[in-house]
Amino acid sequence: MMNNKDDAKYEAVTGVIWDIKRCPVPTGFDARRVGPCIRRLLENLGYTGPLTITAVGILTDVSDDFLRAITSTGVTLDHVPYDYKSIVTVIYNWTDSNPPPANLMVISTAFDRTVGELSLEGYNILRPFGYDPLAFPSTNAEILWSNFLLADTEALGEDKCSGKSESVPWVCSVCEDVDGQGYDEFKSHLSSRKHELKVFNWFPEKQQHSAPSESHDEEDQEEAVEAGVESPLDSHPKNSTTMLRKQPKNKRKKRSY
Repeated sequence: MMNNKDDAKYEAVTGVIWDIKRCPVPTGFDARRVGPCIRRLLENLGYTGPLTITAVGILTDVSDDFLRAITSTGVTLDHVPYDYKSIVTVIYNWTDSNPPPANLMVISTAFDRTVGELSLEGYNILRPFGYDPLAFPSTNAEILWSNFLLADTEALGEDKCSGKSESVPWVCSVCEDVDGQGYDEFKSHLSSRKHELKVFNWFPEKQQHSAPSESHDEEDQEEAVEAGVESPLDSHPKNSTTMLRKQPKNKRKKRSY
């Protein structure tokens, strides 16, 4: 018999944050199966609360066909300026809006430090493939995706969200949380003058729609975001824009990218 804490967990909101670069769908698999498979997994585990699945990354590096496919099954989009640090910010901003006992699933081969800290704060951390990346750090993400997608061959046919790309929500974090609805509107925003100017402000020395590379030491980056300090954007230290790092729990406020 479940106690009140268990009841709250299963009825609480669930957020799935999908690091689309580090965990891409393997070649040969229909991207439209990702959303339905995740929904069925959570339903089978007994989670009945509100669910949001968000693909996060530098989405201008992802093909139009792929993004249109995943949004057709209700997966939301968050286009960020940085591949790693921005995703950490997305995770923390989600928790700011969804306190424990909310459920969080991060589909990535990174961010173990961040997820571990949130677990200590009372969040219920869900493992997307039924494995612990701390115990099996060398497990290939493509193999895990393949096994996960193969395990549920009927998910796409039964999914009720199919064909919803015209109404799926999206966020452009490059433009400081400009949001909208519908994939066509998202594409239109990315080609807008307003967005191009924002990209130029982020990366004035780079070609528009491309982001600078980050440090390869992802663990150090994750630790820095959690340290509670402000620092300038790495690629342009003279730029006046700063990236707000994690604040103490009792003083949290929405973080910028």
